[in-house]
Amino acid sequence: MDGAAQRRLRMALAVCVLAICLRVLPRTTAQDTATTSINTSGSGSSSNLTYDALAGWYQTNFDENATQLIGYPSDQLAGLRASQTPCSGLPSLQTRSSTFPSNKGCPTFYNNLGASCTCITGYVVYNETWEFKVRKKTSMKTMSFSMNSTQVFEVDQISTLWVPTSLTRLVLRGMSEEPLPIVFVSDNRALTTTVLPVAKSSSLIINTLEIYNIDMRNVILNTAQFVPSTVVNLTLQNVNFNDVSTGFGESMANVQYL
Repeated sequence: MDGAAQRRLRMALAVCVLAICLRVLPRTTAQDTATTSINTSGSGSSSNLTYDALAGWYQTNFDENATQLIGYPSDQLAGLRASQTPCSGLPSLQTRSSTFPSNKGCPTFYNNLGASCTCITGYVVYNETWEFKVRKKTSMKTMSFSMNSTQVFEVDQISTLWVPTSLTRLVLRGMSEEPLPIVFVSDNRALTTTVLPVAKSSSLIINTLEIYNIDMRNVILNTAQFVPSTVVNLTLQNVNFNDVSTGFGESMANVQYL
């Protein structure tokens, strides 16, 4: 084969390789606006949604100006890219506001929705105990980029906490002498249900749950399956309740020490 023929062959091979790459590689834009995946059914399966749908999901699950305590990413977020996962999957505080400036601590997509994120260090996958010290947020303020597990978190809501499979003890401690008006919320408010577990995991083994100085009256009267079925040691201290609903009581079926 002469030199000219070899050059033509190399050029043809280069064109073929380029064509294959264009078919195989994912197409993205500078704004990273490709379709993503998020699970809204709570079943563990994913369905493809556009970014508009993801924005709708975020706005459904985050009330205006409310700061939410969040654990690890839920199964609903399993299909998101790492670059789209707030705090790279660390526990966090997140606030959505259309009037207060974002702290730019979230991925760009969430910042554009008015979100602010504070990433919390110190809660790791091999921990057997997680303790969150909380107080009720009193005003909107610029959130820090990061905090650590020894600090007190100012929040309005506590989402169902996704925890590591190693966790055996979960403590929620309100830093107050009076029960704090902090609201427990579902990690998937698109579902209409009274089921509101305090914690979830791909394989939950929590045997000890302790809650102090948080007003749980609404939870105890109106929700079901709050206490994980694995819990045998339950402490509810200064949480403002006189009666227990059937749904909440049934979630305590395996509790041996109260």
